[in-house]
Amino acid sequence: MFPSGVAVNSDNNIIVSDSTNFNMQIFSNTGTFISKFGSGGPANGRFSFGPSHGSIAIDKSDNIYVVDLNAPEQVAYCYKNKRIAIADSQNHRIIIWELYASLGNVGVQFFTKFGSLGTTNGRFNSPSGIAFDMDGNIVVADTTNSRIQIFNSDGVHIRTWGTYGTTDQTLNYPRSVAINSVGHLIIGGLGGVQIFDQYGTFVTKFPGISSDSSVAVDNSAIGNIIVADYDNHRMHLFTSGGTLIRTYGGSGQFNQPAAVTVDNSGKIYVCERLNHHISIFTNPAPPPPPQQAGGSGVDENAFI
Repeated sequence: MFPSGVAVNSDNNIIVSDSTNFNMQIFSNTGTFISKFGSGGPANGRFSFGPSHGSIAIDKSDNIYVVDLNAPEQVAYCYKNKRIAIADSQNHRIIIWELYASLGNVGVQFFTKFGSLGTTNGRFNSPSGIAFDMDGNIVVADTTNSRIQIFNSDGVHIRTWGTYGTTDQTLNYPRSVAINSVGHLIIGGLGGVQIFDQYGTFVTKFPGISSDSSVAVDNSAIGNIIVADYDNHRMHLFTSGGTLIRTYGGSGQFNQPAAVTVDNSGKIYVCERLNHHISIFTNPAPPPPPQQAGGSGVDENAFI
């Protein structure tokens, strides 16, 4: 129940963080269940409550780890190295897995984990948002610390910036982050959506968004930004500079959209937390269409 994050890999497989089941699930682009990893939960392909069981992971060097996921939030896929990063929120850490194909299925190989509860560099307090930049660096929305942290692909800390506040240029519990083609960070949180450069210099704030929100960016020449407006149950489409193109959805069409991503073909995937499924629809932006961004319960709905 309550899936909280969604990502799509280069083969358009759908990766879902099933928050209250403490696991990750992988589906084909038609919604067929492929595999599950992390802690326990219900029958494959369903999003429901489940107990937390230990998950043993072995890395490439045969080191053994216990990887218990605790309320995993958003998930990101790196096209450069085929890794997925998970914001393991209530364990206050980041977990990295590598995807591989085997006998027609998609498997995972544990890579690394880093972080613990705290306020110093490299520590987190309930991280929720995560993204890979073009170099494979990992950008984390360190939610309760109200800041952004950036790490290299191996989890080594690079920089930290951001302070709590409710005015422009400050961060109010950031819970989602996406990166555009020029390396700017689009950050969604309780205070709406803002754009910063990678060093934390403020660029702009989006008009009309003041509630909790999740963001995604396509890599087309236009570089449109898609915002999932969690509390208002709707989606917004903006230009790369923050000009509103259109708003759609609302109560009855979406139910607490918690995360959003875009695949290579331009389809938009919305993680609907209270509807317990992933909705898929075509991008309503004018042409040219976007190219990409960063089982049961998958609904190819009326937007297609």
